[in-house]
Amino acid sequence: MYEKVSGRIGIFVVGSSAIVLQIALVRQSLTLFYGTEINLGIVFFFWLLAEGLGIYLSLYLRRVSISAKFLAAIIYLFSLLVILIGMSVFYLRKLILPVQGEISIFKGVITTSFLLVFPLSFFAGIMFLAASRFVSSLSVKRITYSYSIDSLAASLLGFMASIFFIRYFSFLKIFLAVSLLNFIFSSWMLVKQHENKKILLALVMIFIVLFSFALTSEGRLQNILWRGYKIVSEANSIYGYDVLVKKGKQKSIFSNGNLITSWPDSYTAEETIHIPLLNNPTARRILIVGSPNPDLIRELNKYKSIREVDFVEIDPQVSSFVLGDSEWRRQVARAEFRVNLYNCDIRFFLKRRAPASFYDIAIVTYSLPYNLLLNRFFTQEFFKELKGVLKKKALVSFFLPGSETYFNKEEIFIINSLLRTLKSVFSSCLILPGSSIHFLAGEGIEFIRTWQDFERRRKFYSIRTSFVNKYFLFDRLSAARFSFLNNFRKRYASLSAINSDFNPIMYFLGSLFVLSFQIKILNIFLNVFYLKFFILLVLFSLMIMIYLFWAAKSKTRLLRFVASGLGFVQMSFQLLLIICFQIAFGYIYYQIGLLVSIFMLGYAAGSIIFLWIHKLNKDRRCDLVSICIMAILMLSWFLFFKYFAFRSNLIFLATSLLSGVLDGIIISALSYRVAKNSDSSAAISFIYGSELFGSSLGALVITSLFIPILGIKISFLILVVMLSVSSLILERINVA
Repeated sequence: MYEKVSGRIGIFVVGSSAIVLQIALVRQSLTLFYGTEINLGIVFFFWLLAEGLGIYLSLYLRRVSISAKFLAAIIYLFSLLVILIGMSVFYLRKLILPVQGEISIFKGVITTSFLLVFPLSFFAGIMFLAASRFVSSLSVKRITYSYSIDSLAASLLGFMASIFFIRYFSFLKIFLAVSLLNFIFSSWMLVKQHENKKILLALVMIFIVLFSFALTSEGRLQNILWRGYKIVSEANSIYGYDVLVKKGKQKSIFSNGNLITSWPDSYTAEETIHIPLLNNPTARRILIVGSPNPDLIRELNKYKSIREVDFVEIDPQVSSFVLGDSEWRRQVARAEFRVNLYNCDIRFFLKRRAPASFYDIAIVTYSLPYNLLLNRFFTQEFFKELKGVLKKKALVSFFLPGSETYFNKEEIFIINSLLRTLKSVFSSCLILPGSSIHFLAGEGIEFIRTWQDFERRRKFYSIRTSFVNKYFLFDRLSAARFSFLNNFRKRYASLSAINSDFNPIMYFLGSLFVLSFQIKILNIFLNVFYLKFFILLVLFSLMIMIYLFWAAKSKTRLLRFVASGLGFVQMSFQLLLIICFQIAFGYIYYQIGLLVSIFMLGYAAGSIIFLWIHKLNKDRRCDLVSICIMAILMLSWFLFFKYFAFRSNLIFLATSLLSGVLDGIIISALSYRVAKNSDSSAAISFIYGSELFGSSLGALVITSLFIPILGIKISFLILVVMLSVSSLILERINVA
């Protein structure tokens, strides 16, 4: 009886620990390494790959007897490892990226994932198989029991982590709580085994010392990340981790590691405001997409025609940081126009709250769309929505990082694609060269193109500036600057594409632009995109054919292939849902944990449903039927994903739940097929490990290649095709 209870609790502890750590690590990755969706793919890739390797390693040790003492020992070691890794994240982040705000995907996320996520997940894989063998060795008939307990634990603790832990506890405290849970359970098991009291006391003292050191070190660890800055305020919200820091007289707000706004910063404020305003100095209503900033209010107050300024910022915590600053209150009090602040998604604002043909100028303060959150502000759909709230001769303004002496291919690709996207919506477009590339667009507008005209307007309207003066304008708007930029654009004229919500090429290009400063070989992707990408598809198809040929020699290998393919499809599908949610609603920081948890709840339900079907002796084709239903579900998203994405977040949760139920039925059925010819632990190892390997590959491929290059719609179609292949393989097995 004791063995049964301890084994089941062990699986529950392992499952709950894994999901909580996974959610915490994914969110910490978004926070520390600046929130690119490629981060998700990389973290999930290393997590799932390591867990699969841990399970496969345990498979080769299946002849070793798994005692309660052995299980308690590895869980105790895991509790210590969790504390060490929780602290190491901060040190490694500062070691890899010493400059706050530096963006580095490969150097940051991959290094951290390999050194920290990989060993943690590898250990979790060994723990899961050890605990499941401890249970399944007692009852071969309950082969799916391990799946249901693990998934149910993951679902319950995932919900708690997403709704409660993440919002009210720091990353390190979450890690310490998981460590404490594992320590308590391992200690209970050792006490039940009548372990030597001196050994028990030593183990307890080691844990207490390490736990206490980590608990009292959180403030020092945060100071390591923000060395050189004074943390004024910090908070977690459903949109991310926000922090207000101060260095000298300047204050800056970071959200998920991204710099949102800074003040005082007169140079950026003058460039942001006066370039568009001097093109329309009689503007009355201004829309600013981005965080409120007192410097912008100060510069706008120099135009007497302005009557109303609307800021739209999705994160109310970011807004509260600014509104609580004395400089903001002072500038608003001096303003001769009304200042409105709307805390909502800009896409929602444009569709539901903003009057049609209302604004004279729209200014987007975000720059360089290297992730899908930022990509939303540079798509064809966004510009069309923005055009609907602008007056007839209104204009749109934004700028990206530029160069005065050289442009690489990635940057030219971005400039050409953004210009092409703007021209698909607006009839008049202009690019101003320089250290920042300024984009202006509108309908039927004659933009100012010479520095003399800018200077005349500035003097005529008595606009006093410190930086945007005749010297600045002469340098930025000289004929040599325009010629320099246009020559580069003509040289790579073929490099352009329209950026859209569900074909986010700008997200891909923004990531390549960041990486181009670190890994030069990535230039090949610009050629692959147009000329050689089909070679990747051919190689990918060839690898599948070779593997199928090898796998066809036995039913067990075919079943493992189906499991790995299903893992690829399911992980890709879940990430597609997360990314579609990001595109539709503007944030994934809060939703990631909910979607993962609801999927695991469905997985547990699917395992239980299979037990019921098996009991009725009607399980012969339940895996094949489930795959067909899953294919229909994904085909529905392929056909109607734009409709689904913008309706309600409940659609995402319902889809994730249903796919989890189907996945639980399929994997349980495949495990039972394999278990007919081997022991239960081998069945769990083969099938669950194969699914994890497929999931790890799917996480990497879907985020780094399929979505940015093929688009979301084609990605759904590829998953449907893969499920169809899996159904054909299962049908062949049934016939045989």
